[in-house]
Amino acid sequence: MITKSFAFGGLGIAFETEEPIADSDFYSRFLQPAETAPDYTVTLCRGPLPLPEGTEILRTNHRRRVLANGAFYDYTCFSDAGTLAHIPYACAVKEGSRIGLTIDYEGPLWDKMLFDALNVPDLTLTKGIGILHASFIDANGDGILFAGPKQQGKSTQAMLWRENAGAEILNGDRAAVRFEAETLIAGSVPFCGSSKTCQNKQRPVKAIVFPEKAPMNAAEKLLPFAAFKRLIGCLSYTQTDSVMQEKALRLAEQIAASVPCCLLRCTPDSGAVAALRKAIY
Repeated sequence: MITKSFAFGGLGIAFETEEPIADSDFYSRFLQPAETAPDYTVTLCRGPLPLPEGTEILRTNHRRRVLANGAFYDYTCFSDAGTLAHIPYACAVKEGSRIGLTIDYEGPLWDKMLFDALNVPDLTLTKGIGILHASFIDANGDGILFAGPKQQGKSTQAMLWRENAGAEILNGDRAAVRFEAETLIAGSVPFCGSSKTCQNKQRPVKAIVFPEKAPMNAAEKLLPFAAFKRLIGCLSYTQTDSVMQEKALRLAEQIAASVPCCLLRCTPDSGAVAALRKAIY
């Protein structure tokens, strides 16, 4: 039996398998000693996916969730380029801290594929850890998260802080956030989208910033409710699952009440850095 363990954002996941798991980009940066106690242990097997009769509670092109015999069966699909069909290749069944993961795929295993099959945002949220769609920087020891939808300048503002304030970009697309006592801690994660920027580091969060493209630079702190509405849209979770929805709402509410959140109307130049620095320092 081979054990391969990972840790990020305060969460540990160990895979148990009879065959090697190939390294994907960035994932090897989050490897842990095999003897490290994980939050979840995933036992891998090859073969036909279980197909129990039950109630379907989620269906998208990429995922399907079925409730059967008191357990959730989470299926992950790939898109067939020839037929455009969405074909299930993995099924995860969670029982407490143990997950049985069946793979119906003839090729080699690699870690990125396995993490995708686990639906990691729901796993982390169960432990009070949210996966936030954000560019994550270290500004002299302070974590700053530029959060929000695509094409609003998250990556641009992160790069401007690197160029004009000496900041380090720790993840270009995602961050795991969790509370330690009263402090919100952000940690990089191995999935970073097209940015290809990922460092295995954690920082206390100084501010969460929601950039919006504008003809001039202005930053303002948001009231908790306004911050909450923006935060909940940036968290990754299965929105049709009422339990996950409740956990996401509570985490967003706690963050909005205790962490400075700013709206940054900005241009793609150093003036945006100056405006935000004035607002949060």
